[in-house]
Amino acid sequence: SSNVQLQGIQVVGSDVQISIQSYAGHGYQLQETASLSEPDWQNIGDAQDGTGGILTFIDADNLLESPQGCYRILVAP
Repeated sequence: SSNVQLQGIQVVGSDVQISIQSYAGHGYQLQETASLSEPDWQNIGDAQDGTGGILTFIDADNLLESPQGCYRILVAP
């Protein structure tokens, strides 16, 4: 399955950590935009390969730069 299953979102200091269930054979990329009305999606960190376990993405110092934002995870087949 390639559906993204969110496992958790945490704020640690000024970082945002997003954890998902991954599946082997798929790649995952976290993206962020400040607004959904005029989205400008930007990659956050490097893409990660699915392991069959939990992957954690970290948006470092996000809360220092912007107090709000929207995230999505792109899944590569």
